[in-house]
Amino acid sequence: MNILCGVHEQTSGTLYYDGEPVTFSNPSEAREMGIETVYQDLALMNELDIATNVYMDQFPSRLSVGPVELIDWNETYSETAEILDYLNLDLDPHSEVSFLSGGERQLVAIARAISFDPDVLILDEPTSALSVAGTDLVHETMRTLRDEGHTQVVVSHSFESVLDLADRIAVLYQGEIAEVVRPSEVDKATLTNLITTGHR
Repeated sequence: MNILCGVHEQTSGTLYYDGEPVTFSNPSEAREMGIETVYQDLALMNELDIATNVYMDQFPSRLSVGPVELIDWNETYSETAEILDYLNLDLDPHSEVSFLSGGERQLVAIARAISFDPDVLILDEPTSALSVAGTDLVHETMRTLRDEGHTQVVVSHSFESVLDLADRIAVLYQGEIAEVVRPSEVDKATLTNLITTGHR
């Protein structure tokens, strides 16, 4: 995951994007290629509202004077509302993140990633430590993204999530891909065996 999003450069092998070999020296290069990541720790600022968290790295500006930029707050809240609506999320862009549930916080992190209009979205353990309701919220949003054509690479230990949402499952065993399967071809017991032994 860290290689795909530019945190680490690969030490061997080749990374292909749209059939072309690529390398990323940093996350900005991956972002420019259309790859965005939602990390497990979310990296949200609790004391700030949803819109500020979504646009922290890329506020719309209405005026630039040298190194000084004036933020267009109306545009910031308006664009955040559009992203939330696109994701079918009933959240107020002015709401402080500290008052949100775990599932809603995860969705804010996803909204922030979507604000960069990525082609590929990497999600690291997106339902880890969430309640059943929070997990359902996140799964619904992931289905929306899938239906809108966003490719998602999901790192997860949740068999239920993987079997329910994935088109393809790559099972890792001791750092190597043991097998790539479709959900219809396997069950929880088969996945457990692949993860623990590297074989069906």
